[in-house]
Amino acid sequence: EDEKRPHNVVSLVFSALTALPLLVLLILWLKIGFNLSGLPLGLSPLGFHISHAAVFALMFFYWKCLNMFQTMRYLALVCIPLFLFGHRVLATLAARR
Repeated sequence: EDEKRPHNVVSLVFSALTALPLLVLLILWLKIGFNLSGLPLGLSPLGFHISHAAVFALMFFYWKCLNMFQTMRYLALVCIPLFLFGHRVLATLAARR
C-alpha cells in the first residue's frame, strides 16, 4: 500500500511558509545593512565557521542517511574543535572590548 501524501499545493505552501522567516531576515539585513567590521580575522574564526558548517552538514546527513547513534558519534568529534575555536573567537572579541 502506498503512503498517503498531501497534495503538491500543501507541500509548496508549507515550504514557502518555512522559508519565509529566512527571506524576512535577508530583507531586513539588506535594509539595515551588514556590520562585518567587528568580525575577527584569522585561523580561529575560520576554524569556527568550518566546524559550524560541519555540524550543519552532519544534520543534513542525519536527515538523509545516518542513524542517531552514528550522528552522535560524529557530532562528538565535530563539537570539540567547534568549542575550542568558538572559545578562542569569543576570548578575542572580549579582549578587544
